[in-house]
Amino acid sequence: MTKFSTRQVCFMFMFLMPLSKLVSAPATIIYYAKNNVLVSTTISFTLQSLIIFLMMIMTRQYKDKTFFEILEERFGKGFAKVIYFSYGVYFLVISLLPILEQKNLSASIFYDTVPALTSFMPFFFLSLYISSKKLKQIGRIADISMVVFVFFFPTIILLSLPEADFTTLLPLASTSIAKIVDGSINSVVWFSDSVYLLFLFGNFKREGKATLKISASYFIGSVFVVVFIAIFYGVFSETAIRQFYAIAKLPRYTVSLSSIGRADYIAIYGLSITMLIYSIFPLLFASDCFTKALNLKRNYIAAIGVNIIVFFILIVFGLTFTTLSEIISNYLIYALLAFIYIIPIICLLFKTKMTKKNLKQAVEYE
Repeated sequence: MTKFSTRQVCFMFMFLMPLSKLVSAPATIIYYAKNNVLVSTTISFTLQSLIIFLMMIMTRQYKDKTFFEILEERFGKGFAKVIYFSYGVYFLVISLLPILEQKNLSASIFYDTVPALTSFMPFFFLSLYISSKKLKQIGRIADISMVVFVFFFPTIILLSLPEADFTTLLPLASTSIAKIVDGSINSVVWFSDSVYLLFLFGNFKREGKATLKISASYFIGSVFVVVFIAIFYGVFSETAIRQFYAIAKLPRYTVSLSSIGRADYIAIYGLSITMLIYSIFPLLFASDCFTKALNLKRNYIAAIGVNIIVFFILIVFGLTFTTLSEIISNYLIYALLAFIYIIPIICLLFKTKMTKKNLKQAVEYE
């Protein structure tokens, strides 16, 4: 099996991961945490960084084995299939909000008045193609995303920075701890990156100091998001709660654009295309999970199934972003937290000795 490199996993966390949090996530967190949005965001990133670091250490002893092979070796093939089927459903659920926000963002950017069935149909053709492929294609997408991100993300930041008033983020004690925690919990759909890494094990080469490189890359990507959200709140303050297309709205009021028009759209278009592709990743992982759980011979069978399900939920049934958010927050949020934080650790914990020697080797050698 052809594998992609540790570098490409690092690129995914540095340049793809941040983009998934630049549309609706900021306004969602601000709804709960108000001006303490950075505290909620930092909590989410800290937990994700910790789980990524732990998973890298716990899987060292398995070298090139996939998560399915690890489960099969330790608990049996039947158990592995149950876990993979369950995660297939999990990936389907967490795909809904990101895809819906991309649909709404596209309509917002392109001022699309065409019915959703027509305008967003090409997305599902692209999604079907990507989700029917192997996980190794993530490496190539990550390489391309690096180029797009390096050129366009700084453009958005530099255009918006002069308009930001960072004093609006103060005082830090103005929001209760309960609301700050709510901000982290209810934005978990956008802060579940560690699960991707879990299913990438065995698909990339664990090169020298892989644990340190991947953990550092996730930290760098987290910094990009924190900086973006800080500027976002600095520009919109209390009205940020109504700005659900953050990446498109942020540079809108920049003084320098008043004489040359919305030149920032070049950067927004470039980033939005990359975001659109990244929003397909949950369906790619769902297809992979169902293929293994159901012993399917080809990925495209599962890919067709998951895309049809998402199409009916979002387009035919016409669920709105608000309705879907409420369903997840009221009924599914703790199940998602279990899939993100509890189940991976339980499945990997046994036979893993968390000694000082293991920690040192993970940082210095792997």
